[in-house]
Amino acid sequence: MNVKNLLTQRIEGAYMMDRTSHRYRKCPNDGHEFMTNNLSRIYCSDHCADEFHNQKKKMEAEQLQKKKAEQTLEIKEIKQLDTAIVTSPLVGNIHLIGATLGNKQFLKVYKNYLTDKGLDFGVYDHKFRLPGTELNVLTYGPYAIAWGYEDYIILTYKKNIPWIQ
Repeated sequence: MNVKNLLTQRIEGAYMMDRTSHRYRKCPNDGHEFMTNNLSRIYCSDHCADEFHNQKKKMEAEQLQKKKAEQTLEIKEIKQLDTAIVTSPLVGNIHLIGATLGNKQFLKVYKNYLTDKGLDFGVYDHKFRLPGTELNVLTYGPYAIAWGYEDYIILTYKKNIPWIQ
């Protein structure tokens, strides 16, 4: 027991100390043993009750602040990842082609459609010319785009073009 506990004004009960009595209590804040007149009393004094609940609130606030800090860190990491995706032209091209192709195996679009959407034709994985044809193929991750002399570009998956496997 420290000096602070000795100076705390406690509730005095009219009963003799009896640890087997239903009136016996041990204060959860400072461990002081006492006998109570009021059976709903938990703490040895109002000061101990306030101190206990203030400590509890302080700990909850610290945990909430820590949780918010972790969420803020996660949001920053996600924003950095999004920035990295946006700033990487190849990754941006892959996302653009994937979003345009959707669930289809093939898609035929005008040449300027992808340029207008922001596709950078100068950034790709590999460039091929299909044998025996005038078709050029650029690959972007799992996707490929093919074009010839027409005004159209064909979007597809690389697996659908056996010559480039």
